Amino acid sequence: MKKTIALSTMVLISLTNIAFSEELNNYSDILNAVKDGKNITTFIDFSNCKPKIKVSGQFNPKSIIIHDDSIIFSDTHFTRNNPQYPNQPILEYVTYKINDDNNVNITIDILNANNYIPIEHSKHTTISCQITKDQASFFSN
Repeated sequence: MKKTIALSTMVLISLTNIAFSEELNNYSDILNAVKDGKNITTFIDFSNCKPKIKVSGQFNPKSIIIHDDSIIFSDTHFTRNNPQYPNQPILEYVTYKINDDNNVNITIDILNANNYIPIEHSKHTTISCQITKDQASFFSN
């Protein structure tokens, strides 16, 4: 009985989060959600962006800047799974810039995990996506 109640509670919490999540379909929707103090979640399917990368991911930006006609945020994360540097501990510094034309420019810099200096011969990668369900999706709650 206790397991049934616990499982029912977890399902209800999950459904509540889904029910209150609002899809943001364009730059203006995202801008208004940020200005209203809402939490933003982004899901990027890089395999549908240019250039194509067979990876997708979701994250919640903690700090968001509005500058001119752009919404900007970043993420730095530790990884050993970068295909350019297999099993090597690195930091990926990723910047997201959403423009008022609904284009999302994503830049990725590879940094040495020990000193935060860009790794020699690493590529500064720029990826271009559009705010669409199959490329860059945004939600607020």
